[in-house]
Amino acid sequence: MPVARTDPTDPADRGGGRTADAELHRRLVYGDEAALSELYRAYGGLVRQVAVRVTRTAGAADDVAQEVFAQLWARPYAFDARRGTGGDPEAARAVLDRAARLAWL
Repeated sequence: MPVARTDPTDPADRGGGRTADAELHRRLVYGDEAALSELYRAYGGLVRQVAVRVTRTAGAADDVAQEVFAQLWARPYAFDARRGTGGDPEAARAVLDRAARLAWL
């Protein structure tokens, strides 16, 4: 059953996205490919934008974004949206932003 996504960029939706992201993460841990697709649709653009700022080239940014989501699929248990975000309601967004920056290093 698909989880209703909220728009993390819409101030009216902030706070509700965290619950949806937690459900997507749970599904991802259990190998649900549709959950990875939903996360990519929700955050792929953000990850690529961060990667473009860090790498300064579109090709390298695409590689970084692909690596972030490949690692998320390979090791979903290592993804903890609560870690390092200070309780930010956009925790998944913050974690993926950081992952994109670290993937380039």
